[in-house]
Amino acid sequence: MDDAMRKSMCEGIISLIGDDKEGRCTFYITTRRDKPTPKQREMKTKIFDSWLAYGTRLRESNKKCRITMLINQEGASMWSNTDMAFQSNIALRIAKYYPCLLYTSPSPRDS
Repeated sequence: MDDAMRKSMCEGIISLIGDDKEGRCTFYITTRRDKPTPKQREMKTKIFDSWLAYGTRLRESNKKCRITMLINQEGASMWSNTDMAFQSNIALRIAKYYPCLLYTSPSPRDS
């Protein structure tokens, strides 16, 4: 982890706020704190992967490998706080590496 990565993590863009009622790891994302630039995409992808790994794989208590993401876009600007290329990359990564992560509750898989 380098200084840029540490600084980005300290900005509080993504925070762990506990578990939801079903025991899933819950993350709170504050979009307005993010000031994305194209040269930061790889670093931010690594950070996001770290959070996903913690929430889905590295916790003994999370056997279903599912998380909850609460995304606060209040006060965020489409121009200064949103990197569409990064967001589409993240969506593709979630679909590819965590296919059971995306679902509408209640899911038939919960039975």
